[in-house]
Amino acid sequence: RDYLNAWQLYGILILICVGIVTAALTTPFTMTAPFYQAAPEGTPHLWPFLFIIISCGAISGFHAMVSSGTTSKQLSCETHSQSVGYGSMILEACLATLIIITVTAGLSMGYQAENEFLTGLTAWKTHYTSWHESSGLSNKLNAVVIGTSNILATLGIPTKLSIVIMGVFIASFAATTLDSATRIQRYTITELAKKTKIEPYMNKITATTIAILSAAILAFSSGTNGKGALLLWPLMGAVNQLLATIALMIATLYLQKKGSHKWIFTGIPFIIMSTITLWASLENEYHFILEKQYLLATIGGIIIYLGITIIKEGCYKWKENRQ
Repeated sequence: RDYLNAWQLYGILILICVGIVTAALTTPFTMTAPFYQAAPEGTPHLWPFLFIIISCGAISGFHAMVSSGTTSKQLSCETHSQSVGYGSMILEACLATLIIITVTAGLSMGYQAENEFLTGLTAWKTHYTSWHESSGLSNKLNAVVIGTSNILATLGIPTKLSIVIMGVFIASFAATTLDSATRIQRYTITELAKKTKIEPYMNKITATTIAILSAAILAFSSGTNGKGALLLWPLMGAVNQLLATIALMIATLYLQKKGSHKWIFTGIPFIIMSTITLWASLENEYHFILEKQYLLATIGGIIIYLGITIIKEGCYKWKENRQ
């Protein structure tokens, strides 16, 4: 299934690229969104929030976990890891660029407001009126779908069909992510069981069942709509980047242990990412408490504690390696 999904994703990415080129040649396709908007209503500080609002990209903790637990087992030889790992992140950066184009220039090609059809900067500002208006997963996806539909219309693809195509595109990403996340959680449960010597949980079927049931309980905690997990969405970016800092830390310690000075290439990003991510997480924690979002505050606090503890252990290991 993942193999078929990969070809669907490649096909749609190529289609969007062709649509962007066509739109640029046949329409007044311009980046009407402002280059920099100093203080939109309700927006948190640019520093450090910018570095945790993007949950995937050049530095991604989730991708680090997938590559170590899943991708590594699919390589025919070890030397392929560089091209597969680096190539994947280049493709991720390409996707990010396409999405930025769709939610700016694409969205500005046409936007249906309550009583009128808008274009240009007016269309963009209508959707991104304020931080509150554009917040939430559905509003973000809506901007992508509308922008892409406008772009694909230049290829003669009807809007309704474009929406279906983007639905497949987004669902494919969700399906592969859920599959990978469930597998990673199963690995984690099994490893914890081995560490604590709880033999029943070492079984992969038992571990997978725990992973699925815990996800189901979380999803339906808000009722039959299955949207309970979205309560934790505000933590996604910070948690992902915190995982990335841990991956950078492990790579740094490994390179240091090998006696190579190459550790500096992962050590500097580790210092930057750990500082900014913890700073942003603490700022988020302050707002969660201020807004009485105690569930987010509790889980966020636990994550911050674990992150600091792991980083502290890394520093001890660094000193140990130098002796």
